[in-house]
Formats: sequence, structure tokens, C-alpha cells
Amino acid sequence: MKEEQNLNSIAKYLSDNSDSKEREELFAWVKEDPANKALLEDSMEVWEASESSELEFQPNMDAAWNKMDGRLKAARQVVNKEAVIRPITFFKPWMRIAAAVVLLLGIALWQYPNFSGGEMIEKETLAQEKTTIDLPDGSKVWLNQNSSLQYEKTFDKRIVYLEGEAFFEVAKKDGKSFEIFAGDSKTQVLGTSFNVRAYPDENKVEIAVETGRVDFSAENDAKEKELLTAGEFAIYTKSSQEVDKLTLTKLNAAAWKKGALRFDKSQLGEVIESLERYYDIEIRVSNNKIYNCTWNNTNTYEKPVLEDLIDLLEYTNGLKIERTTDTTFSFSGTGCE
Repeated sequence: MKEEQNLNSIAKYLSDNSDSKEREELFAWVKEDPANKALLEDSMEVWEASESSELEFQPNMDAAWNKMDGRLKAARQVVNKEAVIRPITFFKPWMRIAAAVVLLLGIALWQYPNFSGGEMIEKETLAQEKTTIDLPDGSKVWLNQNSSLQYEKTFDKRIVYLEGEAFFEVAKKDGKSFEIFAGDSKTQVLGTSFNVRAYPDENKVEIAVETGRVDFSAENDAKEKELLTAGEFAIYTKSSQEVDKLTLTKLNAAAWKKGALRFDKSQLGEVIESLERYYDIEIRVSNNKIYNCTWNNTNTYEKPVLEDLIDLLEYTNGLKIERTTDTTFSFSGTGCE
């Protein structure tokens, strides 16, 4: 690989934007030569320094390149039995500057697809923690647990970056669009309310629209796009990079924010998923036919108690439910065709 390409690969890796194949190729290249490993280590130092200074990092380029040249020279001076030194290839002066720019700007661009160099604000939540964010344009965001939201302080472009789950109430503003980037997906709206779920350890990004209209697409493929209206739901699958609009109602997509669960003759598959998300539990089903059954329940439960719902499910659906651990339940029964 050329030096610029190497730095491109390193930038994607450090900003957590490389896929498994790219990481394998990068690590294979690193193992080829001690100098390659040295270059990666130096790049990691630059990355850590830029993170700690919140994008205000002003590197001493001369010192940095002198250090890197020294490490490259030491790593590449391999002496054989006849004491012959292998020729050394150094960066040309113009390549030093170009490579540094590629690394620093490349990281910023992969970290934030529409990064413009302004001061970034980040809001985070921990486990069992939720927060509400008032954005500069009048929009409001409810951030679920273990999530983060990033946006420019000026908020001129109305762009946010989500990792985790959030409910958005987007304010209309002079016909200017509002964009959310989450897990390789892109959501674009003018003014509406909807829920987005995009946790890094899940292979999908989900969106459920409550009011208004939403354009939901793959970030890098305009063909993979769905127009959603109130009550509609779609997912973006990361592995296949496809967007699909589903017929499921997803009544409880934003139950975590509202503190209530609603069941309107829902299939048990959706009921089970809703309970797992709302209470952060795992439900293991011994017979997949259980998912097909319909729970003839049209109630809305405000701040429901898990044990009460479990008892009701067991009694009204002919199920046998056992609690195997503090956070795990086992469902068994004949199920439905």
C-alpha cells in the first residue's frame, strides 16, 4: 500500500469506521515490517492527543515527523549476516505534510460525516440513566441509557450523531432539514417526532415514526431508502446494508421514554421484545410457535410492574413461565400456528 493509503486505513481504524476485512488487511500490513507497526503506534499517539484536546490539538509537525523518521529508520535498518543494510525509503517532504493532513482530517471526517471543524458537544448516559437534551434550534431529544449524542455547538447544519437510542421531537425551521447519522444509517426530516435505536452491538438500526414524515436511508447508498409516515416502522440491517419498511406496528418502540407499555392485541413475539427492552431482561422461548400467538389485551400500563405482567401473560396465554436468573425468564407452551 502507498503511504497515504496506509494512513487512510489507520484513520478509519482509529475512528472505529473500518470493517472486519479492512482491519484484517491493516493488521496484516502491520505485521509485514516493524516500521509499519511504528507508524501505527505514532498515529495512535496523535489520535489520543487530538481526543484529549477536543479537536483543538495543534501538533508540532517538525518534532512529530523527526520522531517518526527516527523510528522508521531504526525499524528498517535490518542487518544481515554480511552486515549489509537494507535500503531505506523515507517520506518526501511534501508527503510528510500530506500524510499528516490525511491522518488528522481523515479521522475527523470518518468520525463525523459532515464535520466542519466547529466545536463539538457530546451528551452521554450510563446504564439505568436517561436524559433530556434541548438543541439550539428548539428541537428536543430524550436520550436512553448507554447512549450518546454529538452535535456542533453552533448547530447551523442541524446534524446530530447518535449511538444508542433516542426519541426526537424535531422543530420546523424555515424548511431546513434535520439529519441524524446512526450506525451507517441516515434519517432526514423537516419537523416530526420519532424513535431511533442504533446500539453498536446490534446488527440493525430501527426507526419508528410517531408523527410527521421521515426519510430513512443507508448513509452511503441513496437507493436504500424508505419514506415513513406516522405509525410506520423500518430497519437498516448493517450486515446487508439494506433498508426495509416493516408491517409491525411497534407500539412500544418509545415505551422507555413514556414510561408506559401498550398492548393492542399484539403478537407475543412483539410483546416479548417489548418486555425485554423495557425491563432490560432476556426471555428464552422453548417453542418458536409461541411468537405467533396473539395476546388479546388492549390495555395501556403506566409504569407497569414486571411480575404483574408476567403473571397475566402466563394466565391468559396458557404459558409456563419460570424465572431462571434475576434478568432471565423461560417461556414454554404449545404456541400457535
